[in-house]
Amino acid sequence: MKNLKILFVLTLLSVYACSQNDKQELTYTMVALENRSIEADTSAANATVIKLNYPKIISTNSEVIKKCIQDSIDKFILSEMFDIAKMDQHENMLKQFINEYENFKKDFPDYKLRWYLIKNVKVIFSNNQIISLAMINDSFTGGAHPNYTKYFMNLDLDRGSKIKLSDIIVDDKISELNKIAERKFREINNLDSVKTLSDLGYWFENDKFEVNENFAITAEGITFYYNSYEIAPYSLGQTTLFISYKDLDGIISVDKYKLTVNN
Repeated sequence: MKNLKILFVLTLLSVYACSQNDKQELTYTMVALENRSIEADTSAANATVIKLNYPKIISTNSEVIKKCIQDSIDKFILSEMFDIAKMDQHENMLKQFINEYENFKKDFPDYKLRWYLIKNVKVIFSNNQIISLAMINDSFTGGAHPNYTKYFMNLDLDRGSKIKLSDIIVDDKISELNKIAERKFREINNLDSVKTLSDLGYWFENDKFEVNENFAITAEGITFYYNSYEIAPYSLGQTTLFISYKDLDGIISVDKYKLTVNN
């Protein structure tokens, strides 16, 4: 019980520490790190490689907010299929990936395929209240096909916390948002407007289209992204669904984060 109380207090302190009221002015620089295997029979272009590209936060109006944002970025970059949870440095991750491949090659010397791991974190939008990030993982470590995932993260610069869809949707407007999104979804995928989604090969729960929490706030509108296997087989690929603020007029609370609806 004593340990439980300590954990609870630390959690409260963490939430409180990430709550600030001053408007944030955020600056950052992009970091690019890379490591390759060295093999006599392999050209540099075909070598096993790991690449990490991510923003390094230089300053905000609060050191606490700066740490909250950087921790969110580093958590994505440093997490992977190996024992990287114990790592605290990006350079160690570069070495670990190549070491894993080289050890695998020692066990299976006839193995010919090359591995790669590319992690990109991109700033796709920011103002003095939010920063929107695209977190992309592109990898191959054997198997039937490469793995590609993209996740968006929108962070409130006042609090350092993740912005949920419910934070920007006007109350009781989610059904209207889903209707607009389904219409766009069928349009971009050239889907029959009469057939059910399940008949078309999609896996929405109860055969009803729903937007997900994997969304990005941009200058022009909201972008939703569905990864492979999320709503359809791998053969149908990923889905990017963009809805402009003009189409979302009255549904999105644009004033909260100073978003602009262009008429």
